[in-house]
Amino acid sequence: GVLVLLLRDSEALDAEHGRAGEECGARVREKDRQIEDLRAELQRALNSSSNFREATTRNDQARARLKGAERERLQAIEECRSRAEEIFQRFAVARAISDGNGRFGFEGVTPGHYRVVALEPGGDRPRSWSFGCIIEGTGTRVLDPRADRTAREADWGVR
Repeated sequence: GVLVLLLRDSEALDAEHGRAGEECGARVREKDRQIEDLRAELQRALNSSSNFREATTRNDQARARLKGAERERLQAIEECRSRAEEIFQRFAVARAISDGNGRFGFEGVTPGHYRVVALEPGGDRPRSWSFGCIIEGTGTRVLDPRADRTAREADWGVR
C-alpha cells in the first residue's frame, strides 16, 4: 500500500512546500546540467587523442564521471522526496495506507479544508499526487482527484 496523508490546508504548508520545491528543483536542474556537460565530454573523449590507449582511458574516465553524476542526481531526487514527505508528515492530521485497489479511509475527520497527499515509496519512477478537498459534516465522502483545480505535485515533479 501507499501512505496517504490528510493535511489541514494552510498557507504555512503551501509556503514551506513551495520553498522546498524551488530548492529541490534548482538542485536537480544543476545535476541535469552537469550530466549534459559530462555527456558532451564523453562524446569528445574518444577523439581527444590519436593514441588509442590514451583516448580509451579518457573515455573510461569520462564514463565513470558521468555514472557518478547520474548517481548523485538520483540521490538528490530521493532527498527531495524525503524532504517533501517530512513536510507533509508535520502537517498531517490523519494517516492511512491504501489497499491493493488504491482505496483508503480516514475516520473522525472534522469539517474543514484539507489536502490529501500520497507519495509512492521508491522505484525507478515513483509517483505522487496531491489534491484539495472540503469535508462537510460527517459520513463517508468519496474523493475524486479530477475535481481538484489546485493540482500541486507532492514531490514537485522531480524525476
